[in-house]
Amino acid sequence: MVFESFAVEPLYDQVVFALDGLAATATVFSSSIVPNWLGLLYHANCGTDVPPTKKAACSTDPQGSMLVSIITPFLDEEQTLPILLERAATAPLPSGMTREFVLVDDGSRDGSNAVAVDFVRRNPDSARLLTSPCNQGKGAAMRSGLAVARGDIILIQDADLEWDPADYARLLAPYADPAVSVVFGSRLMGNEAHCIYYHYYLGGRMLSAWTNLLFGSHITDEPTGMKSFRRGVLDGITLSADGFDFDPELTARLLQTGHTIYEVPVRYQPRTFKQGKKVRPRDGLRALRVLLQIRLEGKRRHA
Repeated sequence: MVFESFAVEPLYDQVVFALDGLAATATVFSSSIVPNWLGLLYHANCGTDVPPTKKAACSTDPQGSMLVSIITPFLDEEQTLPILLERAATAPLPSGMTREFVLVDDGSRDGSNAVAVDFVRRNPDSARLLTSPCNQGKGAAMRSGLAVARGDIILIQDADLEWDPADYARLLAPYADPAVSVVFGSRLMGNEAHCIYYHYYLGGRMLSAWTNLLFGSHITDEPTGMKSFRRGVLDGITLSADGFDFDPELTARLLQTGHTIYEVPVRYQPRTFKQGKKVRPRDGLRALRVLLQIRLEGKRRHA
């Protein structure tokens, strides 16, 4: 992780150290201590623990042809959307993979829709546009996109240029192994990610540690904006979050249903609030609550 801006304060170092300790504790003890702790809350023990997540080892080209649906929800991204779409359309994919684009306009009031319409016009066989008359939130936009996506693999791509399409090949390569069903891109596994707001970095570390503590997983970057999964993993899963809590809901549902989350290092270039960053601290607090609610929901189901 590369930090831009000021020197790190001693207190900041202490907090990061504490979060690392929390994550380590979650990794070692979550499979035994946490289920019992949660069981005490509901006077019941969970029947089967979720298997731990693993880091992906990128392998050779996948066998057979697979279609990747790149779903991009956007809201007032007139400046970044054309650049993003150009990069996403030309980014290398593993051999045997092709792509389609599902663009979801979540009530934009600038020229974003015109950019998307032009892209679909130039790529009629591989792109489609869904338009909402008002802003409903990322989760609602993602559900609309998932409803029409045809791909074997779903890839979530935000329109803000924080996540680089050049990492598609790295993110998708693990699917060469039929046993791999979910791959997340992690900002913390490499040294090509940048941080502007320290409290956002700390919040991400806390969300990851919280996820590992609750579900016995080993992920390093739960709030990553670069998530991918085989379409089939959504069978039997109901997603209902309308806003940015879609991401923790998706992660929790995947872990709750026993899917292993693999991770690969990806690049990350955050933007500032002035540049249009939309996620706020309250979204992090909501994510903590969503993760806990889904974990407790699983405990009640097994009671």
